[in-house]
Amino acid sequence: MAEFGIDEEPICKNGHWYLVGRCVTDICVGTRFLKFIPHRVEVHPNGDRTYYQEEALPIDLTILEIHRYGRILQEWDAGLTASLVLSGDGKNLQSYGSLVSELPDDYVPDRAISHIRY
Repeated sequence: MAEFGIDEEPICKNGHWYLVGRCVTDICVGTRFLKFIPHRVEVHPNGDRTYYQEEALPIDLTILEIHRYGRILQEWDAGLTASLVLSGDGKNLQSYGSLVSELPDDYVPDRAISHIRY
């Protein structure tokens, strides 16, 4: 399974999607993403934040280019940030969430995925 987390508003220009985010898994040119899992945040009165994954939405996007450090790469490693150029149907993309090639076995909508203490 491939996964890429979106950190900024997706941009569609001239039929291509431009995304900035973090590789959750290793990715490469040609990787195809079929689902988008939106994330929402709940801010608690003490400043803590809990992040939730919402209902998965259909997409069909394929990586055309991976940009990092002013270069165009063929592959990129998990844990690192990158800019992607993708082609296909991304009408369900939102600012924060994950592109996945398939749903993880443990996927459950409205499940808390992380809690950050401030």
